[in-house]
Amino acid sequence: MQSLLRYHFNILMMGKFFPALAAMFVGNMMEPPVVLVKTWLSLAWSNEDQDIKERALKMLEEKVGDHKAIAAYMEKHGIR
Repeated sequence: MQSLLRYHFNILMMGKFFPALAAMFVGNMMEPPVVLVKTWLSLAWSNEDQDIKERALKMLEEKVGDHKAIAAYMEKHGIR
């Protein structure tokens, strides 16, 4: 129990000084970086092999969510 409290305290302190870093540890709901999502989108929309396009779409779905979540992420971050 004490180690769990220490863990949460450390996250709180980290959040005070490094909010982006602390956000990575809070839950498992970390958003992927915008530049990575843009890369996956450009690969998915490219004229590359079908395997590459499918892999990019798979990564988007795994890390962002279904097509509605991807659209919401794009809207939130101004990706067109």
